[in-house]
Amino acid sequence: MRIGTGREQQTLADNRGMPDNNSTDGTDSGTLKKRNDRKLWTSYKTKKTSWNAWCIKMEIWNGQNLQYERIAWVRIRGIPPQLWEDEVFDSIERKYGEIMQGSLASTNDDNLASDMVAIMLIDGLTVKGEAKIVRNGITTRCWIT
Repeated sequence: MRIGTGREQQTLADNRGMPDNNSTDGTDSGTLKKRNDRKLWTSYKTKKTSWNAWCIKMEIWNGQNLQYERIAWVRIRGIPPQLWEDEVFDSIERKYGEIMQGSLASTNDDNLASDMVAIMLIDGLTVKGEAKIVRNGITTRCWIT
C-alpha cells in the first residue's frame, strides 16, 4: 500500500484522468483505494505508474501515523463591493487554515453576496466565525460559514 500527497485542490476535486486499472496503454497501474482529501491511498500491480502527476510525493505506507486533515469549503459573506477582491477573501481564509483553493473574487461577478474558498484543516470542527476588515480607517464585519 502506498500513500500520496495530492498536488492541489482542483486536481483532487476533479477525478477526470485519475489513473485506474482500465488503461489500455499499461501506464496506469495504480488503483485508488481510499481518498481522504489530500491523501490518496493506492495499491500497485506494477512499478510503472502515472500517479506522480497527481501527487507531490508518493511513499510506502508501513502503518505510520498520519495527521488527520480535511478540506473545507467555506462561504464568506458580508464583504462590501469596494473590498470585493480575492486578496481580501484570502486574508480571511488564512486565519482558519492553509489555502487550498483561493478566492477568484472580482467586481465583475454576478453575485457579490458571498464567495466560496477551500481551506485545509487539521481538525473536525465546523468553520464558523466573524472577521473584521479594517481599510482606510473603516471597519467592516464579515461572516464565515
